[in-house]
Order: sequence, then C-alpha cells, then structure tokens
Amino acid sequence: MYLLHRGAAHASATPHKHRHVRVGRVLTLIAAVTAVALLFGLVNPPSAQAQTTVGDQVVSVDFEDAELADDLRQELTAIDESGKSLSEVLEEKTEGRLHDVLPDLKYLDFEHEWTVEGTVATITVKAPEAEVDMSWLQAALIVSSAALFGLWMTSLCKRAGGPVSACVGFGAFMGEFMNGFLSQWADGKLKDTEEWKNTLSKSIGLGLTMFIVTWSSTAQALAMFQEFKRKAVLFARTAEAYFGGTGAADAVESVLNKVEGALPDWLRKGTSATGTCREPAGDGAAGEWASLGQIVDNADSAQTRFTDLDGDGDGDRTTSGSDGRLYTWVNGGCGDDGERIWFPMGDTAPAAALATPKDAYFGDLDRDGRDELINFLSASESGTGVAAMRVWRNESTSTDIKWAAPVIVANDLGVGTPQFADLDGDKDDDLLLVDRNNFVTAWRNTANGIPKPGDWREITGFTHPAEGPVGQVYFTDITGDGLADTVVVQYMTGDVLAWKNTGDGSWSSTSSMSTQLVRTAAAADASGWQSLGTVRSGDAFAGSVGAFSDLDVDKVSDFLLFNSTSKGVDAWHVPQPGDSAVEDLKWNESGAEGGVPGERVAYFNSWSIYANNYTLKTLDQNGTAAKLTKLNYAFQNIDPVNLTCMAANKAGSSDESNGTANDGAGDAWADYQKSFTAEESVDGVADSWGNSLKGNFNQIKKLKAKHPNLKVLVSIGGWTYSKYFSDAAATDASRKKFVKSCVDMFIKGNLPKLGDDPAGGDGAAAGVFDGIDIDWEFPASADGHTGNHHSDQDTANFTALLAEFRAQLGSGKLLTAALPAGPKKMSKIEIGKIASYLDLGNLMTYDMHGAWEGTGPTNFNAPLYRSTADPADGTGMTADDAVTTYLGKGFPAGKITLGVPFYARGWSGVASGATHGLYQSATGSPAAYPYSQAPGVAFYKELKSANKLTDSTIFWDSRTKSTWMYDGSTFFGVETPKSMTAKRQYIKNKGLAGVMIYSLEGDDAQTTLLKASTGLN
Repeated sequence: MYLLHRGAAHASATPHKHRHVRVGRVLTLIAAVTAVALLFGLVNPPSAQAQTTVGDQVVSVDFEDAELADDLRQELTAIDESGKSLSEVLEEKTEGRLHDVLPDLKYLDFEHEWTVEGTVATITVKAPEAEVDMSWLQAALIVSSAALFGLWMTSLCKRAGGPVSACVGFGAFMGEFMNGFLSQWADGKLKDTEEWKNTLSKSIGLGLTMFIVTWSSTAQALAMFQEFKRKAVLFARTAEAYFGGTGAADAVESVLNKVEGALPDWLRKGTSATGTCREPAGDGAAGEWASLGQIVDNADSAQTRFTDLDGDGDGDRTTSGSDGRLYTWVNGGCGDDGERIWFPMGDTAPAAALATPKDAYFGDLDRDGRDELINFLSASESGTGVAAMRVWRNESTSTDIKWAAPVIVANDLGVGTPQFADLDGDKDDDLLLVDRNNFVTAWRNTANGIPKPGDWREITGFTHPAEGPVGQVYFTDITGDGLADTVVVQYMTGDVLAWKNTGDGSWSSTSSMSTQLVRTAAAADASGWQSLGTVRSGDAFAGSVGAFSDLDVDKVSDFLLFNSTSKGVDAWHVPQPGDSAVEDLKWNESGAEGGVPGERVAYFNSWSIYANNYTLKTLDQNGTAAKLTKLNYAFQNIDPVNLTCMAANKAGSSDESNGTANDGAGDAWADYQKSFTAEESVDGVADSWGNSLKGNFNQIKKLKAKHPNLKVLVSIGGWTYSKYFSDAAATDASRKKFVKSCVDMFIKGNLPKLGDDPAGGDGAAAGVFDGIDIDWEFPASADGHTGNHHSDQDTANFTALLAEFRAQLGSGKLLTAALPAGPKKMSKIEIGKIASYLDLGNLMTYDMHGAWEGTGPTNFNAPLYRSTADPADGTGMTADDAVTTYLGKGFPAGKITLGVPFYARGWSGVASGATHGLYQSATGSPAAYPYSQAPGVAFYKELKSANKLTDSTIFWDSRTKSTWMYDGSTFFGVETPKSMTAKRQYIKNKGLAGVMIYSLEGDDAQTTLLKASTGLN
C-alpha cells in the first residue's frame, strides 16, 4: 500500500541538511511513484517562472515486507552514522552516471526526516524556509525521482537473485535513462506514444541486456520486467489518487504492454553482450586488421583515455573534465552486432584531483595489472620547487574504482608528451616523453611497487627507428610478448608500420625511419628493434588522433581512432601473433622466454600401474613429482543407484558403443587394496596385508611425505565415468547427498571395506587428498560417452554442484574442474559464474580433432592458434579460441591452466599432398599401440620408440604453433618440445595460472614433454 500526502511529518528522527538524494533500495519505490506519474504525463510541469512557498512533502509506504523495511532502516541509519546527508550520498551514487544525459545537473539543498515503523516507512522532505522558484520543485522531483527510480531497479534486480555488480550497473543505467526522459518531458519534447514505446523498449531492453542477461536468461529478464510493469501500474494508480485525474494507470499499462512486446527482440540481440568480439566485423584474412566499427558514440579525443582500471586485461574508458572530474566506463564486451557495451561507473576522480585539476594519464607502475592515475605538476604546483609526477595508486575491484592517497613518485624528468609502456618486460610501465619530432627521453621504472623519485633510471641514448616527422608514434605491445613495440600510424595514407621490441635493452640508433623512407619507403632496424614492416595498409583513417588499448584480452593492443566526422571512436582488432602478417615472429625455441608456469598440474591414471608399469614411485624416481604443484588422481565413478561417490571392484569396458558397461565400475583394488612390494613402494617399505590403507592411496601418502609441497586431488568422472553426473546434480537434495558422500570418502578418508580385504574403514584415507577435481564430460551435452545422461538443466546444475562442493569442502581444501574447450560444450556451462567456486579451471584444450572425423581432413590434436589454411578455421577449435572465450566471460586468467596432451591423435591412408599430410583426406584410423590401446591414438613415448619422431617425419606449422608426424601414409598431430615451448610462452604472455598435463604415463622415460611443458630440467 502506497500513500502520499502533504502536511506535518510523523514522529521523526533528527533532521539532516540535504544537497542531492540517495536512499536505500526501499526509498526508490517512493520516488518511483512521482517518477512514473511524471513520465507518463499525469501532471503538467509547473511553470519555471512562478514563485511559491512549498509545504512539507510526506510519503508513507507500507511495504508489507518486514525484511525489506528493515533493509531501509539499516541503510538510512548507516547514512546518518556516516555523517553525510541523504543528498550527498545520492550525489556520490548518481552524478557521474547521469553525466552523459544531463551534464548540467543542479544540486538542491533541503532537509529531511524519516521513520520506519513496522513495515511502514515515512519520509518527509522539509519545506524550504524561503520562497523558491517553481523550477526548484520541478528539478527536485526529476533529479530525485530519476536517481531513486534507478535504485529501486537495483533493489528489484537484487531481489531476483542478481549479483550486486550487475544490479548496481542496471539500476544506474535505468536511473540515467529516467533522468534524461523526464528532462525531455519537462521541456515538452515527448508527445508521441509510439515514440515513447520505441524509446522505452530500446533503453530498457539494452539495460536488461547489459546487466541482467549476463547472469540470467532472457526468460528471467522478461519475468523481471513483468514484475516491474505490475508495480509501475500500481504506482500510477496511487499517483492518480495523489494528483487527481483518471485513466493514468490504463495509459501506463498500455505503453508498458507495447514495451513488453518489443523487448524479446532487443534481448535476443544482446544475449552475448559479454562476448569479447574478437572478429565481429566479418571474416578478414589472417594478418588483417578487422574493423570493429564505432565502439563509442561520442568522445573528446583530448580528454578520453582507454586504460585498464579494473585489472581484467581489457581497456576501460575515461573522460576527464577541466574541473578534474574523471568519468569512467568499464569495458563490458559487446554483442552479436559488434556494439561494445560500457558499464557507467560515474565520476571516479579522487578528491585531490578535483582540487587541482590536471590532464589525466595512466600507467601500471606497480605490476598489479591496474593502471594508476597520473598527473604532471609544474614546479610551482608540486610544492617541491621542481616539476613532479603525482600518482594515485589504483586499488579498484571488479565493481568499484578506488584510488589510494596521492604521492609524488618522480621529480623533474623532462618535457614531452608522456606515454607509459613496458619497455623491458618486467610488468611495470616505464615512461617515455615524446617531443614534437618523435624524439624520446626514456626512463626505466626500477621499483617493486609504486616507485619513489629515486626509482627512475634514464635510458641514456635511447632511440627508436621512427624518429623524425614520419607520423604519430606509439609505444605499445602489438606482438603479445609483454614488451612495448614501436608503432607509427600515418593517418593520411592509412598505413601502419611497426618494429618489434627485441627485449635486449640496447635501443640504440643505427638508422632512422625518416631517412629510410626517403630512400626505400621502408624502415631499417635499429638496435633493440626488429622491423615488422607495414602491418596495416588500406583506406586513409577518418581522423588524425588515435590510441592503442587491448579491447579483447588477447595481450595485443588494438587500435582506436577518434573519428573527426562522426565524433565517435572507431576500432580495429589487431591480429594476434599467431595470425600476424609476419609469417613467423621470432621466439626463443629454447623456452627461456616462457619461464616456469606457476601451476604445474598433471593427471595420474590409476590403471597406469598395469600394462604401462607406471607407478607413483616412477613419479618420485624420474623427477616428475618434484616438478609438479598438483597431481590429479583419476578417476572415480558415481554409484548409478545411490548417486553417491563409490568404491567397487568391477571391470569397465573400452567399448565406446556400450552405454551401460561402466555402470558401477571401479578399481578399489588399485586404489587402496593392492599390496605394493618394497621394490614397488615409494619409500621402499612393502604394504602389509592387514593394513587399513594400501594401494595407490598409500603410495600417494608416501609420495607427499617426500614432496610436502605437492598437493594431490582425487578426480571424479572423466570420459567413462560421467554418466550419472546429471542425475547427481539434478536437485539441491541430490547435490548435497552426492557431495557429502565424496567428502566423506576422499577427504575424511572413510573408505568402504570390500570383500575379505581388511583395507578401508573410517579415516583410513584421511590426509591422502588435498581436494577434489570434477571432470564432468560434458554438462548439457550429447557429445559425451555413449549412454551419458544429460539435460538442459545441467548448465545451471553444474554451477550449483560446484557451489555445493565449495561449501562442504570449505576454504581449506582445493576444488578444481576439468573444463571443456570446444565452442558447443563451452556454451553449455556458466563460465562467468563457476570461477568463484574454483581454485583452478583446467581447460581441456586438446581432442580438437581426431580419427572420429573419419576420412579427415587430418588436423591437429591441440592447435594453439588459428590458421586460414585450416579447413576448420573460424570454428573456434583452438586453444587460443578457448582461452579467449573464458577470459572474455570473466574467468580470471590467474585461475586458468592450459591443457596439453602427452598423446597424439591421427589417421591412416593419408596422401602427402603439398603439406606432408596436413589437412589431407584419410581412409581410417591407425592401429592401436600396445600401451594407449585405442585406434587412432598413440602415446608420445610409443611414437618415439617406433622411431616416428625423427627430423624426416616431424613438421612444424608456424601459424598454429603445432607439430605433426607424417611417415608417408600415417598422420599424427603430436606434441613435441617445440610445440610445448610455444604453449609455455603463450601461458606466460596471457598471464595464465599454468599448465595442465593429460596424462603422465604418455611421456618417455626421459620425461621429455614434462621438461618442455614445465620449463624445469
């Protein structure tokens, strides 16, 4: 029940001085009454010239919801305790977000009182003491209604289960829209109902798309709108009683019904609004700059910067004002039509920047991935008597832009236009001061953290090959190696020339581009730089000011142009190294540049102790255990009847056509019943028959004792044991039951006793496993093993299952998951949601192609990059495509491991063609090898033992950074030290957590692939 009346206030709390309004989620409902009334023309706007003395405005709301009313009481109490007025909090909340639509907002002073009694909230806006212009009341209604309307939408979103960050963004968007809409109404510019419908449907649809469909379905977003419509009509009926008149609610309902009819189309267009838009403009050839179209409608080239503020790897947008304000939009990706989404964050300027406005620059000075805010002060402004650099350390989160107190980090470094870029590859930005002729004074940042004035070292004699008046020079990474390259943009011709930073630190001059252009129209190298030639040519650019920023999280800076005609910003996707116009960018084949991945995860298959004679003792003896951070023991099955974790001694089947052969299968004998001899045992001590723990589990315990830094997880599922995941995850009750059974068995160690073997019992395996790895192949997909159960509900249930594992494991145990890498399978999981529950996501970036494709064409098992020569190009079947998808959907790079296979996949009956068998037709699968035991598959060690990995049979593809074996009739896509080194360097360049190996028994006795994939000898 919603009541509005004029008159004396109810018994109230202490009055507060007010200058702009922000209230909690409930007060939004109050102002929305007035907002809806104004929006649909229920009252005429008051004359701006009239003078009046307005009375107290009292609004009482019965929310019929004690929890909601209590939320309001808490929020208002918190505002009181903060010492801020209600209006000051509103200004913080809305000012920047409304800037685009209403840049000249007026701030109003008034007092208020409030009470919350039971479920009834009462707000009194106190009348001003003096006469005021009627425009005061009009502005108060519009500004407060718009802002509170936005906060009400935030509340509605939260109550529907949306994440706080998405709901705050959605509410701000709707508040921004409402302010602009009401302002147009007040100016008499809105008359046509059909136009209202179109404007509303597009705006509300875009808002729902940006902030709601990212975490819910289109159906859920429509349900939310329907709830909004129901309450809006109720508001309108209340407003009728308040303002007088009839027919208002019917008019509101009619318009909103039209909006509802138009919404599905807008929502369908935006269901991939968080995509990374790697090539949204079409199918450009490899090496071409793909146009992304106009990604910002209106921007001031002198004041707009593209910089990473939230540390997620892509460029956000800021616009600074002459008053020091810093309006910020976070890069939210873009939709199917290539339209980029920017989440408005408002004015994010720190207080000191407002006090002394200066041009804003940005650079990551402390190696945390977030760009600091930087000003340059003159000698008179710095307080030190010399020119200085002032820095605010970036302390932002994914939902909030925050700055530390400003500090002076450098004094008197020289003059020139500043550019911040990482010249030396140490992950912090150095300073380059560029003069009008492109000569540079360069300073190396040597600090570990925010630098101090003494932490800058001038690079004496620094030079680059683009000195002179040859075009606009930029220092930015276009090769993805973490080093700033030299790039020249010639706007009038459309040509872009580039030089790769070789990273040797010399950067001394041998010749300059200005002299070389006269003679050859190409540029020679300078020491420290390697010419890449013309990396872009074509039509002239429609402007003369540009910028570089990584828009799509591929570690390569994309190009942005301030269009002088449209006044917007156009963008081009700059190709990644694997797609470069340069045939094969130089890389260090020794692997020195790749370093050692932080996480080195590997799967140990329980059955490898049989034919392969590959035991846990092997890991100790050959140095494998010392090189790993995590070992996943594979695999455990799910009880087909009880839907719990289980133990059994029942043989499974390798018959892919038999959907029931693995029901109830397991190898408890290998797990904890087998008695290893002293010769087989990790510590040389034999198992005794009467031990409560034997088998591999006991060997794991011994291995951990010798390698205390190694964490071991038990892996549940896998290709053959994923049949009943869908059933176990189907309901809240089944999830709780399943997870509890797994935690009881593998974390608490309560092993069932089977047969007459004494092994097992409560706590028998306690301390063996440090966590659980989930390998569900695959949720909501028919592409798993024959007979696997699956349903559309698996998508949400997989997320819920991981949440339940996280809850029952607690923070002290590890939770990881083997995650799909193919586009169809990736689309069936909620990538952006599951990351919060996982310590690591192990991407299965292999099995991209294989003998199941029948007659070919032959292809790689685990290609790193795309190639235009690949018949499957554009289908997303590469490791880089998978990583780009995960990053673009919000999965942190620091939780991703790149999967690498220690086995090959291939075909037989392959003609050579012109490519030594690559991308050629085939007649079938090679015969099974003795250890891998599957047609079309071979372990690396098997091919090596068969003398198939020789200089005459191994070939390298520079595009995909992959190797293959071809002996004249048989083709295998196989990993080699060279391809492993390329992947390790990719892991470093992408900032990924590390590498995941499947599986260890495939390597040779010298652990050749392990050494190449980990960088450890």
